Amino acid sequence: MKTEWLTVKGSFLYAGGHGVEYRDKNGSVVNEDQMWIKVISKTGEVRSVNWKDVYTKVRDFAGFPAPGYLTHEAVHWSEVHKKWFFLPRKASTTMYDEKADQTKGTNLLITADENFKSFEIVKVGVNNHPERGFSAFVFVPGTKDSIIVALKSKEVDGEDPESFVTVFDIRGNIIMADQKLGGSYKFEGIFLTKRPEPTSTVSSSSSSVSTKGTTSTAAPTRRPWPKPNCGNPRLTNGLRNLFLHMHNRFRSNLAKGQTERSNGWGIAPPATLMYRMKYSCAAESFAQQHAGSCVARHLPQHAMPGYKENIHILRNVQTTREGAIQNALTSWWSELARFGMRSNMMFYNSEFQRGNRNVLSWSKMAWWNNMELGCSVQNCGTFFLTVCMYKSGGNFVNQHVYRVGAVCSGCPRGQCDGDALCRW
Repeated sequence: MKTEWLTVKGSFLYAGGHGVEYRDKNGSVVNEDQMWIKVISKTGEVRSVNWKDVYTKVRDFAGFPAPGYLTHEAVHWSEVHKKWFFLPRKASTTMYDEKADQTKGTNLLITADENFKSFEIVKVGVNNHPERGFSAFVFVPGTKDSIIVALKSKEVDGEDPESFVTVFDIRGNIIMADQKLGGSYKFEGIFLTKRPEPTSTVSSSSSSVSTKGTTSTAAPTRRPWPKPNCGNPRLTNGLRNLFLHMHNRFRSNLAKGQTERSNGWGIAPPATLMYRMKYSCAAESFAQQHAGSCVARHLPQHAMPGYKENIHILRNVQTTREGAIQNALTSWWSELARFGMRSNMMFYNSEFQRGNRNVLSWSKMAWWNNMELGCSVQNCGTFFLTVCMYKSGGNFVNQHVYRVGAVCSGCPRGQCDGDALCRW
């Protein structure tokens, strides 16, 4: 048996093969070696177990009875769910054919209870690339085994091998579409490590530390992110910080690609580069001029050169300014969950033609290089008017709201913070 997958269940390591019979050209079974697995104890005892019945149940449930087949390179036991998870590499309703097998990749996720009595199957996105098949996967730590990072491999005659990484949840919703890995390789294993914690020091510049006669130079700390502090008495620094904190928190959740739902498109994918916003007193001055006028419509572009704005009208004047701010920002951000944005995050002219089901406020909050923010809120007697100004603005046709890919992969080394935002 050639080992294709490994998983831990209880105190034992399980090692399994492809899970298919070897047949001759006439379809007769020659051997069933790949339908056995090894179970290895902590002390190294090895037990051979015939899994023919298990593999057959999985194959038949998925709709590929013999002489059809499923081949397995990605199998895990989840202690959280008390279930087996299978991501078959290949699937066919007909007998194995070497040439045809190259395009039999699946998008199936099959789960089974501990005793293989009950099964469930979901499709992971759409199988647009049958030449790619699952070769390994792991559960993302901290997600209660609800999010999977998987490798896919492509092996086609006359072409270089290729490998891809993808992320999805256990309901089959794509979080990150296939991303090609560099080089002409077939990767067959994946392991996640925790990002090292940043080194803490006592100074914002390099300093020498002496301990028992040994002198070393401490690494410089990252400067604290500037807190909002403007001279306009109509807005407190506490309210400014609320505007800034909510924007950066929303952007962080989006950049991580784990939680922000995009209606009709599953979970919004992660961002290669999403800047952390700073608060701008200049932007606030434009926002204050608009909010103070109590004009409940967008300003013309010439009235706010270099900026684009979001406005929100709240008819409930019984709330506080904090409540009005929270209502406005939550309403703008919720456009993604209510109306959705295509998963490649490309902003086309059609976004302006969606009527009341647009995401034009969300996209300004989320635009990857909107680095400066300034806002204001005004009680206009019968309504609260909340205004935010953004620079560079966003909503540029045929540009991306953000580039989809591995988190922070577009951020300069050392500038990505623990919130998946890029400092500048």
